[in-house]
Amino acid sequence: MKKSMKYASILFSASLLLAPIFAPGLNYINVVEASDTDTGIDTERLQSIADEIKSNIGQPTFKNFGVSYTSLPVFFDSGFDTAKENGFPGSVFMQYYHANGLGFVDTGVFDDNDYLSSEDAKYLQDNNIYFQMIFYDANNKKITDAGYYISQDAVTMDLNMKYKVDGQSYSGNIPILEKSKMTYLDLDLESAKLQYPKEVTVKTGTTENDIQNIKYMNTKLIDTTSGSNMAIVGGTKEASSDGLLFGNKSDAIANLNSDTTAGVVDAGDPLEDGIYYRVVSAYLTLSAVNYMVIASYGDVDIDVGAEPDEYILPEYDDAPFKFVQKITVKTPSNNNGGNSDVLNGIVTTHTDKDSYSLYNDDNQKVDNRALAANSSWQVDKIRTINGIKQYRVSTHEWVNASDVDFIDGGQVTEGMTVTNLDIPKKVDLSSTHNIYNLHNSNKEVSTTRALAGGTSWLVDKIGTDMHGGIYYGVSSNEFVKADDGVNLVK
Repeated sequence: MKKSMKYASILFSASLLLAPIFAPGLNYINVVEASDTDTGIDTERLQSIADEIKSNIGQPTFKNFGVSYTSLPVFFDSGFDTAKENGFPGSVFMQYYHANGLGFVDTGVFDDNDYLSSEDAKYLQDNNIYFQMIFYDANNKKITDAGYYISQDAVTMDLNMKYKVDGQSYSGNIPILEKSKMTYLDLDLESAKLQYPKEVTVKTGTTENDIQNIKYMNTKLIDTTSGSNMAIVGGTKEASSDGLLFGNKSDAIANLNSDTTAGVVDAGDPLEDGIYYRVVSAYLTLSAVNYMVIASYGDVDIDVGAEPDEYILPEYDDAPFKFVQKITVKTPSNNNGGNSDVLNGIVTTHTDKDSYSLYNDDNQKVDNRALAANSSWQVDKIRTINGIKQYRVSTHEWVNASDVDFIDGGQVTEGMTVTNLDIPKKVDLSSTHNIYNLHNSNKEVSTTRALAGGTSWLVDKIGTDMHGGIYYGVSSNEFVKADDGVNLVK
């Protein structure tokens, strides 16, 4: 299997090693270039969306999974044509979504859960906002066709949002990125698996509208090809259910496969305690859908993790992935049964001890793992067992609420815990990679510095993140992650 990555606008030599690697970097611009004429467009909202996008995508990486006619070269060919039709030849125009799948969101530039909200995405679509991409080669020459773009090892990009000012031309402009270095990633998928919530539990009083939240339906396709590091192929753009709830699974399966409504029950609103089933439709990004379309015809391997009659893979580009979902509605319990309820937020451990105990699903203390003091963790469930409230921090591990502070709806800002070494060690970087990214202690990737492959470095500190990732400190606040090609000399 071939995997290749092209790093754009990176220039280095062994003699410069840790010296700054040339790259235009990310020049964030907050100036709105537009007429003061009232256009009906909320430019402040567009600027806010632009700020969110540049924060979400960081250094842009376009992913080409090459599984259908909607591969990246076709994306860009179509985009060059659209830009020319709108008076901007030599650039690429794409809408955020597009009916035929040729949208900015389908380029793979967003990671899972980094998509715009459905409200912002709808605003862009309703107002015919386009994303404009202008590509440049290593000589700063504008790239005007997809074939030339794909052939280049050093590409930078200007990214703008374009809107109509006079109702006729796209002269309104919101800059997002300027001369940002590009990464173009070619992936050859051989196998993948779908991750999606086949079962959810909610508390009594949850409404029908509540369970329409995408967090209860979020689906993603994971590359399980050997050596892929479980890369996310694509995630959910939007998801929904038609509101029908069934009293048993077989009736929901019948509805999935034949649209029959036999067995529909009135669960009340808010929902009454009980077990229900429904059919969910999840619309994934095109990079995921393309692969699933091929899988629906049996030509490739995909692990869905359910019986064949419990799901339907999309058979064309704008079709959803449909699956049967079990919903349990119940009142929180304070007994030893340990009933749990879904929630979303973060917990941060206290600082009065070095570490805090974890407990398994049976409320037995975990002997070989604990949470470090002042560390933050994403949680997705809460339970009360033997009168003690606990939050779930991993699939089968819980922490006592008395040991943490909880923030509803919070998100973990991932940093690392750093330990200084008494005796420095050496790390060797394999020449199989041209460069190795540098991170600071907040796990932010440097856009101006990196390490060259085929070099060795002294390590005086080691950092660890909340997921168990290891980082070797090669300068005061620069770390290289322990990964493929990074070898610590014992």
